[in-house]
Amino acid sequence: MIDILFQWITTNKMIIWLLVALFCLFFEMGSPGLFFFLSFFFGAIIAAVSTVLFKTWLLQSTVFVIGTCFSFIMLRQWVKRGSKTVDTHAQTNMYAMRSKRGMVLKKITAEKMGKVKVEGEIWSARSLKGETIEQGVMVVVVRIKGAHVIVEETK
Repeated sequence: MIDILFQWITTNKMIIWLLVALFCLFFEMGSPGLFFFLSFFFGAIIAAVSTVLFKTWLLQSTVFVIGTCFSFIMLRQWVKRGSKTVDTHAQTNMYAMRSKRGMVLKKITAEKMGKVKVEGEIWSARSLKGETIEQGVMVVVVRIKGAHVIVEETK
């Protein structure tokens, strides 16, 4: 029984390498975004093709290792090139409001908060230096404090 299995494995090397490739592809699907097992998948595919040229496991395994290393390098370059377009420092939510321009809807005084409209949203607002800002005046958001914006008049 073991002899038959060993004989089948040695005569069907391409199928074994394709099964290894399929196994690696399933692992890659289980860990999306890493591209770790994808390199092994490509290495196994290259090793399967190499069974036409090389008959020994040693040479095929060497092709597998070299193909996997080459795939690591190529996939790393591909991922690095793709990640350069992503802005990792993009500000979101309330931090994105800083330096946005808006219009005063309700007068802002030192004693009383007013209302401003910034990019279609209405916010409670205070002035940066406590000065009065009249309705209809254009302002710029300096910072966010709690649930209201701190603004100053645009010059």
